[in-house]
Amino acid sequence: MVCTGSSIGNEDNCDCKQFVPKKSKGHRCQSCGHRHTSHINAASSPLELEEGEAVPTKPHGPNYAERVYNSSKVAGIFMKARKESLQGYRPSPPSNPKGKTKAKRLASRVPSQNRDMGPMKIGRIVFFPCGDQNIYRFRFPTINFTALEPWVRAGLAVEADPKAEDGIIFQLEWGSKQFHAFLRRLFPKLFNYLDGISPGLNALSDEPDDIGTRKINYTLPYALLQKDRKKYHLVDATHPTALTYREYTSNEKGTSGFRSKGIFLVIKEPIPQETLNSWFAPSNAPIVPISQPTTTGNKRKRLGK
Repeated sequence: MVCTGSSIGNEDNCDCKQFVPKKSKGHRCQSCGHRHTSHINAASSPLELEEGEAVPTKPHGPNYAERVYNSSKVAGIFMKARKESLQGYRPSPPSNPKGKTKAKRLASRVPSQNRDMGPMKIGRIVFFPCGDQNIYRFRFPTINFTALEPWVRAGLAVEADPKAEDGIIFQLEWGSKQFHAFLRRLFPKLFNYLDGISPGLNALSDEPDDIGTRKINYTLPYALLQKDRKKYHLVDATHPTALTYREYTSNEKGTSGFRSKGIFLVIKEPIPQETLNSWFAPSNAPIVPISQPTTTGNKRKRLGK
């Protein structure tokens, strides 16, 4: 039972003659500290002692590499069994791939240039006669049929019939001149007035923008507005096309119904109050002059002091 182990820095064999296991580590010798495998004719197991005493040791299972190998073998067997059990079975395709309906899938195949063609339906078009300089101070009441009724009679608003299915329809491929001709047909009284203050306006033909009169040779007497709740902002477009009108179409209720969609415009030069009074019926005349900002809030503050 001679120990054949050696220590660091000493090439001679250990002089230990008897393997005596440690109580804490049964595979180590208590005398020299070498493993029991370094002792010739040593007990093959730390449990086999001459005195017959059993030293408690930790059970030694398979190492990490063996566990990984065994688990991979089990996984391979499982996958092979699963493949054999699913042989001849073909799962059905999903009923709605990627959450798209049939209409959306068909629309995605349509070229983008074709999506900008065709008709668009809205519920109302309104002209404000206050002038573009006063639009930031202008406050219009709630947009509904009752509030717009006097404006419709005055020729400053057009609204779709609530009982009819057809709204105000225009084509998205129209240019600036074609949409101008469309507005002229809807607002004859207003455009008769604009022809008197804008010479040459009535000479614009109902034609595409790429033929006839060029945009640089004419100016529109009105501007497109973007509605943000009860406030209105000027759109930076001197010659808006139908696609521009569609982009800035307001949606009052946030729904997809055409009756809640509207286009708002402003006359660049304010229409005189006398002219407006002749358009509005006496009973429907606006309480506050349209070309002037309201001062009701300031009066209330002064009265409160």
